[in-house]
Amino acid sequence: MTNRSRYNIWIILGWISILLIAGCGASNQNPDSSMADTSQSQITEIADSKNPNTAPSEKKSAGMAAMMVYQAELSLNVKDLATSQKSLTQLVEKMNGYIVEANSYNQGEENSLLNGNFRIRIPNAKFNAFLEETEKLALKVANRTIQGRDVTEEYIDLEARLASKQVLEKQLLGLMKNAQKTSDLLQIAQDVNKVQTEIEQLKGKMKYLKNQSDFATVTIHMTENKAVLPSLSDNPVSTWDKTKQQFMNSIKFMVDSASVLFVVIVGTSPLLLFIGAIIAGIMYWKKRKGKKDESV
Repeated sequence: MTNRSRYNIWIILGWISILLIAGCGASNQNPDSSMADTSQSQITEIADSKNPNTAPSEKKSAGMAAMMVYQAELSLNVKDLATSQKSLTQLVEKMNGYIVEANSYNQGEENSLLNGNFRIRIPNAKFNAFLEETEKLALKVANRTIQGRDVTEEYIDLEARLASKQVLEKQLLGLMKNAQKTSDLLQIAQDVNKVQTEIEQLKGKMKYLKNQSDFATVTIHMTENKAVLPSLSDNPVSTWDKTKQQFMNSIKFMVDSASVLFVVIVGTSPLLLFIGAIIAGIMYWKKRKGKKDESV
């Protein structure tokens, strides 16, 4: 190597040293201001790199299965509600589902019509099979409604927003460790708390969509189709009972009549005696007058 080449190398190394010293000096002049600028630029940079408004097709993972949320309503006429309810419970357990709500009530003339309502969660993979088996429990399917909703893009959007917030949270925690001023520390702490709250909300929405897509919701209304017919054995009054009842009514009427007659006679006896005495006096006076007329 020639002397001139060595000289050029030393010149280059000297310039590099000068630039490094100048850079270090500028960074040490106002560390708090530099940190604040860095924090703002990093937050903006992260937000731009993780923009949730990116088209779902760009964010969608290759080969990801569609997430469908299914709901169904069935109105069934059954022969016996108690038997059908027992069979339905066994079917739900067989399909690895669970009953969220169940109730029964009476309606119709003299509360003769028995009804039952059930809200059931069934794994999506067994949704159609469950509907078919449930309809077999009915004498008649009065109504059948099925609704489906694709939530794939909604879930992917939440997933992307969650990843963005988690990166931002990590960056803010790093800035918090290096903060030197109290005001900067408090501001960053508020930002961290806000981001963590948003992260929990996103996780909750994703968990809800996942549960809704894993389990379908089926609402079932059952009506017992049982006619209530009168029966001779159910009649509380038989022919012999009617005869005894009529006999007792007759005896009661006679006793009541005798009682009324006795009350009338005893109660009005003074008046009757007075009237009888007047009648007897009149008869006696007429009889004496008649004898006098005959003697004349």
